[in-house]
Amino acid sequence: MPQIFFTKKWIFGGIAFLILLSVACVWWYYHDTAAYRKTLTEAKDYLHKLEKAKNVSEIKIENDIEQSVSDVTEESIKQTVEKQEQVTNSVIVDTNASGTAPKNKRVRLSPNGFGPLPKVPSDYPDKNFRWRNYLDDPNFELIARVRLKIWKEQRIYAKGAGFINGKVYLTLSDTAYVRRDTKYGYDGEVIRTYISEILWDPDHQPSNEQLRSALFDYDEYIENVFKTKNLKVVDFENGGIDPYKFLNLEGGSK
Repeated sequence: MPQIFFTKKWIFGGIAFLILLSVACVWWYYHDTAAYRKTLTEAKDYLHKLEKAKNVSEIKIENDIEQSVSDVTEESIKQTVEKQEQVTNSVIVDTNASGTAPKNKRVRLSPNGFGPLPKVPSDYPDKNFRWRNYLDDPNFELIARVRLKIWKEQRIYAKGAGFINGKVYLTLSDTAYVRRDTKYGYDGEVIRTYISEILWDPDHQPSNEQLRSALFDYDEYIENVFKTKNLKVVDFENGGIDPYKFLNLEGGSK
């Protein structure tokens, strides 16, 4: 009987010890690890906030990009191209010795090596003149420069011009450039001299009705226009303007 008593006593004592040990462990866990658990909780909250902020930032960037793309309209693109076109081939120049160039004024430069592009006078008759239409070819640019200069200095307006053998032939209402050839017979006798090439104002050209007429004589028509219009007839060899000398240009594309 005493043996059974001590056995039960040890059993109950062991159970009580385990309960006390468990309580002590729990108390130790909540007391000693509180700081660590607080730090861990704060770290988790920080990571959660960081992830949330990242998502918000990505959404904002996507919205900004979409807004930027939506703002790029066809009109804005056109304005940008026109602005670039104005700035392309330009340079800032300072006042020179004679003071002819305004200080720090932006001027456009020739892409063909001819220097600054001349300003188009406000009273120039050709209101559709645009430099961009003459810059793809150096000869076209030379023609435009000659036309502008002769208007500024002599008040002569050329409707157009031709570039032949390195010279500029202006289209003027009172001038005709001609090249004459001679027709010979079998014995070398001169049969006639005639105009083989002519450059003049298109308004002097015969009408389509005249050209279709079987009786139409082109040589006779030309000579008649020379007389009635009192045109100045100039041989090609003796006419034309050397653009480099006229414009005081050096270098460039010849």
